[in-house]
Amino acid sequence: MKSSNAIKIYILIIGLGIFAACRPASERAPEKVRFYDLRSFLNTEAGRYAAGRYEMITQASVNGRFETDTLHSADSSAWLRLFNLLIESDINKAALRSRYQMESSESARGKISRYEALDDGLSVRQLSVEERDGSIWRISLLLDEKNLVYHSRQKILYVRDSLYRIEARQRVMLASPDSFYVEVLIKAPAQ
Repeated sequence: MKSSNAIKIYILIIGLGIFAACRPASERAPEKVRFYDLRSFLNTEAGRYAAGRYEMITQASVNGRFETDTLHSADSSAWLRLFNLLIESDINKAALRSRYQMESSESARGKISRYEALDDGLSVRQLSVEERDGSIWRISLLLDEKNLVYHSRQKILYVRDSLYRIEARQRVMLASPDSFYVEVLIKAPAQ
């Protein structure tokens, strides 16, 4: 019974990743980086978590039905699948650089950079990156996509060495609304 629950949780995570990958392919711009390079950062994080043998403790819900599972010593490909929505939502692309407004603030705790879409047609509506001691500590993202028959809204939160959370709600014409919730606690191995 537990392995079927684990399969359902991983299918949900992979499904959310596939959903994000269905957006048009982006151009890669190796020149000047204006915003944070989330792709490189999250690839490094995935390698760090895999090398450190971190665990994923996952709680997932589809329309209010919860399942829990733990993945011990996940490899980097499992971490990359988990981070896929954030990686694919990276706004540091040449075609997007002028389509976001950026605000930054600094405090004793660190720096916060917020990016807000200037165009209603962009699915990445808001991106917030918080730094502590010069390193990315927290990333939050709001995705919103809609057309005549479909509306999807996703809130994603990543806190380094702590958690990754996706809250999603989607509505398809002539169907009941669906809600998804995935929270992954990131746990270092016991020393």
